[in-house]
Amino acid sequence: MKFIYVTLVLILVGLPLQAAADDPQVFYGIGNWQLLGAESHYLDLGIGVFDFTENNRGDASGAARLELRGGKKLGFIGPAIGLLANTDGGWFGYAGLYADIAYKNLRITPLLSAGGYEEGDGKDLGGTFQFRSVLNLSWQFANRSRLGLQVAHISNADLHRHNPGAEDVLITFAWPF
Repeated sequence: MKFIYVTLVLILVGLPLQAAADDPQVFYGIGNWQLLGAESHYLDLGIGVFDFTENNRGDASGAARLELRGGKKLGFIGPAIGLLANTDGGWFGYAGLYADIAYKNLRITPLLSAGGYEEGDGKDLGGTFQFRSVLNLSWQFANRSRLGLQVAHISNADLHRHNPGAEDVLITFAWPF
């Protein structure tokens, strides 16, 4: 577990803080569709439900997420780190890669990450090491803040004998810096 904490700190320290860019760089565009390159860093907060699927409605719990997305990118791929916690005492710390696709003010942000999960009194996901895949749809306002909806899936990809997976859905708000 110390490895996860050390990794998160090193990533945070390695992200250079800078003033938010007026306009993001466009890595590639077709008409109004743009794959965004370097842009502002974002602090993204989310609140919603963990493990909400039809088979698990009785076991669903509240969830909250804090995520930092770095605006400096390699082409169109940027780094992200975060922490997702649920009201059953479970939490998932992760690091991953994301991209931003823009259509006018709509932002589509896929994110793939890996990290450590502690179940607390919540759902047993089969082991500590897990992957998280995310799709976030958000609206970007004139001040570049974003309001959105995020759907995610956590799974160990059959690395452990038990792999039930869990989904979360969150309402998100992101601030540029």
